[in-house]
Amino acid sequence: MKWTREHIECVVYWMRHIGLHPNLGDLNLSGLDLSDLDLRLVSLSRSILVGSDLRGANLRQAEMRQCDLTLARMQNARLYHADLRQARLVKTNLMNSNLCYADLREAHVEGAWMLETTMYGAVLHQTRFVECRMVGVVIADYNAGDMLTALGEDALGVECALDRLAEFGVHTVWHRRAMGEGEFVDPPGWATNRPSSLLRWGFPADDAISD
Repeated sequence: MKWTREHIECVVYWMRHIGLHPNLGDLNLSGLDLSDLDLRLVSLSRSILVGSDLRGANLRQAEMRQCDLTLARMQNARLYHADLRQARLVKTNLMNSNLCYADLREAHVEGAWMLETTMYGAVLHQTRFVECRMVGVVIADYNAGDMLTALGEDALGVECALDRLAEFGVHTVWHRRAMGEGEFVDPPGWATNRPSSLLRWGFPADDAISD
């Protein structure tokens, strides 16, 4: 069966209608136009999405483990808390995408275009970034070591890691730490130095984020 955008919309609608999380795993969806679709909580594990158009798609908390996203267009995609473990992102366009708190463990990211990509809080254990074009990528300060390792560099202390990441086009912002029960404060200078990609998506606090 050759899947179309209309098939995807129909399956997602009816599975949600009967109270189930839509399952689109193990499918060949290469080259499909899935732009701007609401794919929240959809399972796409092990599916092939080579060259697919996912621009502006809402993939919040989507399960995309071992997904092949080679050459996929994912500009402005919302991947907050998405499961991308062992996913393949080769020459994927992630410009302006929101990967806050996404799980990228063991993912292979090669030759990806990452302009103003927000990865605050993303899980980067054993992730590999190879020859990616990074400009204005945003991560949290506590992820600096993991990010350097993912880039094939040695992390020699947090301060060194932060300086080294800047050379790769990666910005680090302070994690918002609780100062009292239910109270949060911004780091010094936050209001004037907030990266533009965070202005786009809103401040990525641990309990909520704009999507």
